[in-house]
Amino acid sequence: MKLVYPLLLLLLGMPCAGQLTPEQRRSDMTQLANLFAKYYAPYEWKREARGFDLMDLQPWLERASAVQDDIEFMELLVEYAAALDDGHVGVFFPSNFVARLGFSADLYDGKVLIDSISRSLLPQDRYPFEIGDEVVSVDGRPVADLLKEFGKYYAGGNPRTKARVAASRIFSRFQQLMPSAARVGESATVVIRRAAGQEETYNIPWTKSGLPLAGAGGAVSPKSFLRQNTAEVSDPVSPYTIFRVPRPVRATIGWGDRNPVFALPQGFVRRRGASPVDYFLSGTFDYAGFKIGYIRIPDFEPASISGALSQFDSEIRYFQQNTDGLIVDVMRNPGGYGSYCEELLRRLIPRRFRTIGFEIRATADWIQYFEDALTEARLLLQPNWVIQMLQINLDFVRTAYSEVRGRTGAISLNSTGSLELIPVSYAYTKPLMVLTDELSASAADFFPAVIQDNGRGPVFGYRTMGLGGGPTPFDATYYTESFAYVTRSLMVRKEVVRTPEFPDTYYIENVGVRPDIELDYMTRDNLLNRGRAFVEAFSQAMAEHIRQEGAR
Repeated sequence: MKLVYPLLLLLLGMPCAGQLTPEQRRSDMTQLANLFAKYYAPYEWKREARGFDLMDLQPWLERASAVQDDIEFMELLVEYAAALDDGHVGVFFPSNFVARLGFSADLYDGKVLIDSISRSLLPQDRYPFEIGDEVVSVDGRPVADLLKEFGKYYAGGNPRTKARVAASRIFSRFQQLMPSAARVGESATVVIRRAAGQEETYNIPWTKSGLPLAGAGGAVSPKSFLRQNTAEVSDPVSPYTIFRVPRPVRATIGWGDRNPVFALPQGFVRRRGASPVDYFLSGTFDYAGFKIGYIRIPDFEPASISGALSQFDSEIRYFQQNTDGLIVDVMRNPGGYGSYCEELLRRLIPRRFRTIGFEIRATADWIQYFEDALTEARLLLQPNWVIQMLQINLDFVRTAYSEVRGRTGAISLNSTGSLELIPVSYAYTKPLMVLTDELSASAADFFPAVIQDNGRGPVFGYRTMGLGGGPTPFDATYYTESFAYVTRSLMVRKEVVRTPEFPDTYYIENVGVRPDIELDYMTRDNLLNRGRAFVEAFSQAMAEHIRQEGAR
């Protein structure tokens, strides 16, 4: 159906007793839908590949009229956004309330296992459960049911990513993204299966902080708290080229951390990662007669892009002279700046290569973005080919803007306007391998996709998250005072991808990057032994890759 556009919000009545009227709820529901109708780039892809039509609004309006209170309505808004199955998308509310149980858990071998415990909150003598024990139920509800219910609080493209984040939300509840979080009791009854097999029941108090939100008319904290602004960077970056997980939803252990989730290989000689000003953890280790380099990229959003590139250049020059091969780790990397990602790739792919293109949902501000890029190129006297490429991109956007639900073909968002990039003169030339998992997101989907599409080396680990676009935050609804992230572009790969779950496609969205060598880190053995088996496996794979490259 066509979206129903509200006339004037001033025509609607004021809320009574701190709760919204049915008309106001329908207005907010329509306003959120209108936001996606205007800006959401993957609309057709979601309709065809996931079976969800965000413009079929009538059922949602009916549910908005039928909810019992504002909290239930906020949950409905979350559910609507989650139906897009897009980890870049989310609706967030003005609350700083948090409730925690004092431990965290994640999915290992398909089970919800405890992976950290705060002993200051849960002393050993009263709560003797340990890391690796399994959570069976919370307040009488099996964790399998809670995983299904809590999946809407982070609808990432990869089903296992969604389940893992849902597991974390069971034990740490943030009202800004979980409206019902404040309705927890004073404690939770948790059934835990110990390593020996026996089940034990514990009454664990919720540790609460912040001001709970009771309804749209209640007391709220300033919206600036929710914005979670990007840390100031010393280099200007366009908001249209930021590809990362929205900050409020990062949940699991190690997501975005400089240190890897696993223990470093035996005999590892560290180069970077000990100083707080290091952007990477790097070093070398010996394995099977080879000197192997390792560098972890924790995110693609450094405080200083120029500073990070300077450090990366130093490491690449060292690795080129002193290693037989290089492992680049982007596991649990939440993404960041596309331009920075491309600069790192120019240091790792020693030949001309094709980067990621973007289909964008053309709007007036996109036209302004490309006009500004073209003007700047002319003022800076850029080469004619750069000006020509930027002009072509601008023409594509203008044409798409004139069309109904106009979306461009694959265009470049970098400063040259070109999908073909040239490496730096000192790019690493030796065998290379990239580590990924289901928390490699957005720009960390982008990075291994380019490596794989250009045949630079194998991708090792697990399917990436499948966040194949660029999100922008917007003020979303008037009455519930929410803001939302909306995906405004779609990443387009060089090569078509064939998977059993999706139609053949060039998109990364939902599909992710599938590893050339698949190995799952999320096992109980890796949890208890700090990834020893995983490290041994990728070391073997790297040594074999070096041998094969040498034979060629």
